[in-house]
Amino acid sequence: MQQFTGKNNFANLIIEAASEKRDVVALNIPLEWQSDKVTRYTQMTFGDLLENINAYQAGFKFQGFNTGDRVILLFPPNIELYCLVIAMLASGIVPVFIDTGMGLKKVLMAIKDSRAKAVISVDKLLKMQFILPTIWGKRLYSVDSKKRLGIRPLTSLHVATNETMPIVDCTLEQHGIISFTSGSTGRPKGADRTHFSLIQQHQAIRHNWPVQVDDVLMPAFPVAVLHNLCCGIPTVLPAINFRVPAAVEPKRIIQQINAMAITGLAGAPAYLWRIATEINRQKISLLNIRAVIIGGAPVQPSLCRELRAAFPQARIDVVYGSTESEPISYVSVDEVLTTELDKGYLVGKPVEIAKVEIVRLPEELSTISTLAPYRVKPQLVGEIVVCGPHVLRAYVDNPKATKENKLLAPDGEVWHRTGDTGYFDEQGRIWLTGRSKDVVIMGDKRVQPYPIEKQVMDIPGIERAALVNAPKVKSPILVVSFREQIEISNIRQQIDEQVKKLGLEGIEIKFIDKIPVDGRHNSKTDRNLLRKQL
Repeated sequence: MQQFTGKNNFANLIIEAASEKRDVVALNIPLEWQSDKVTRYTQMTFGDLLENINAYQAGFKFQGFNTGDRVILLFPPNIELYCLVIAMLASGIVPVFIDTGMGLKKVLMAIKDSRAKAVISVDKLLKMQFILPTIWGKRLYSVDSKKRLGIRPLTSLHVATNETMPIVDCTLEQHGIISFTSGSTGRPKGADRTHFSLIQQHQAIRHNWPVQVDDVLMPAFPVAVLHNLCCGIPTVLPAINFRVPAAVEPKRIIQQINAMAITGLAGAPAYLWRIATEINRQKISLLNIRAVIIGGAPVQPSLCRELRAAFPQARIDVVYGSTESEPISYVSVDEVLTTELDKGYLVGKPVEIAKVEIVRLPEELSTISTLAPYRVKPQLVGEIVVCGPHVLRAYVDNPKATKENKLLAPDGEVWHRTGDTGYFDEQGRIWLTGRSKDVVIMGDKRVQPYPIEKQVMDIPGIERAALVNAPKVKSPILVVSFREQIEISNIRQQIDEQVKKLGLEGIEIKFIDKIPVDGRHNSKTDRNLLRKQL
């Protein structure tokens, strides 16, 4: 049995919770499925989870890994992934995750920048080792093949032992998990999720969304499983391709909800849209669902309506946050549905743990004595910055990105520049209006894109809208795509009305089949790619 010796070690939360729920199934991972149902799961109890954590800790020690070593984990979520992550955290080894939705070029950049000692991945990638210089010199472990030249099987890291492996003490600044994500440009940034920030994030989530003893949760965000394990709550992963969550087969998810007695869902808008619309189309009743969390992208009122119809008795919240700061705020879909369409996206009041300011900052600014000179009044748009114990203080080995995105205060606090634009209303609620880099220039006006996009996307039949400045085009373009075949002339008239209402007459309106979206959640417009297409 693990000893709870790891001061400030995030893994301690999971191991303590698991020790009290040994006979409870912790993880349910779909292995095989058909279009409308899952036919086989792999499962692991909390007790078996503890044994496997201990065995992997022993394996890492046997293989010569030390506290502070970094290991890239690059394979789809499964039982072994969670055992490995917790074992590494317990031993002070740093799991490194890379967002594969960035594309191969940026994934290879992230591997190079990670300074990892090893890569644990699928054979399909590792067998290309001789033509991928970025993984030369790193130890390679395959999760799905036996030993081959230069590659060791994952089983070599799993060493059964009667010795109880210790949980190491951690400093407040010690790396927990490094997550490489990319904005729209430049090299990927390694977000430094310290053990301390992971603990604080877990506590903030648990405070705002308390669990019940009989909960069974199904998040479409794989990292959220760690929070569930800290709570001692069973997790069922959805039977989807996590690289393309918007391609979810909703009938299969509905079957999982019923068969596994799911009480809570979490996912990005594109994923939840398909599930909610199918539930409503079939007029299915799923009264066991008590909570639904939506995150990862702006949320349309149309999705809020669909979710409320699908889950009439559930608590349904839109959560605002990012890799660097999660959560920042949240709001119920019922409150969203009472707001006007032309104000941007309401995301609610800041959570207790977060301090949020709306500011207008100089371009070059990395230290501050106070934010007071830069703060804007309610109803005025500025950049959203956030501070709190759960906010990541730096990017790993990347002082340039840290300087560009973090503001250091004299008291040691670090404010994260979210890059989002928005404002506080008179009630202290946050409204999102766009991204700093996506503000559209129209003559002498700076136009925030979200208000017009939100109104246009609320027109029935429209899937997505994006207001952008395109290369070599003087005036901005409002790009629109459809969910279904509809009469363009009728839609055009409705769009013209919304454009006129916001004083944007004269912009070009362009209809295309599909507006590109982000590779991670399939829910945010990929504006850089869209501009290139135009």
